[in-house]
Amino acid sequence: IAHVASEVVLRSAIPWLEQQLVQLESQISQSRKGFKNQLKYLWRKPRESGVSGVQQVASATVDQSSARDVGSVYPLQSVEGQMRLAGDIAFLLRDYETALNYYKTVVGDFKQDKSWKHAAGAYEMWGLCTYITGAPKAESARVMDAAYDHYLQANSVRHAVRSIALQQAMVCAPIESATRLMKVNGDTTDGGLRSALTLEQAGQMHHQAGQRRKGCFHLVLAGHLFSKLNLKRLALNCYKAVIGQYEPKRWSHIVDHSFFSLGRQSFALQQCD
Repeated sequence: IAHVASEVVLRSAIPWLEQQLVQLESQISQSRKGFKNQLKYLWRKPRESGVSGVQQVASATVDQSSARDVGSVYPLQSVEGQMRLAGDIAFLLRDYETALNYYKTVVGDFKQDKSWKHAAGAYEMWGLCTYITGAPKAESARVMDAAYDHYLQANSVRHAVRSIALQQAMVCAPIESATRLMKVNGDTTDGGLRSALTLEQAGQMHHQAGQRRKGCFHLVLAGHLFSKLNLKRLALNCYKAVIGQYEPKRWSHIVDHSFFSLGRQSFALQQCD
């Protein structure tokens, strides 16, 4: 099966993708080359001002919060849709330099149309390409920050958190990762599971960086939120992680509170031993 799959990919899928990329490059070049086309591009109206009747009917069927996230729609016939698709195909073919150029170009079109979610997605792929190609870390961090900001502007919190998670994997510095996680927690606080998980991850990053006190503080906050959400086992794990750090310090009130919380969660889980 593995041999058949390899043959299909090598003999069919990759050549087809390469052919599609060549066709897209030709179409994009014809749409953008020439002085007349450049003027049309510079003076074009934002796409969201020319929403079709079909899109208006479709947008009426979704709620207000979802409509803010949808933004402009870019069909494959549009230059923007073709450029984004060309960038994605080049990325799949591991031609990261070509993909990077497409993402850089199309992000300006999305921003001009005020299609923040599309712009954020292009920024996110731009950041991945810069990281893979070995560009300076400052550049990839700047681009991923732009992706995060544009996702927030589009009210797409889930994708904003995803961009920070990707950036955290790219940075690999515990202190910087913890700082970015706390920025997310401040920007998207909901008092729910996302905040608790963010606090727990930030606490672990502080521990890895040798900042034990900060790490314990964030883990206690995470445990408190987990307890409020009735996620007793996750709360218990947080309190177990800090009790060994606090007890040798002889901070009686903090230790008493930690043991009390630990006992309460253990009792709720019927772990009385």
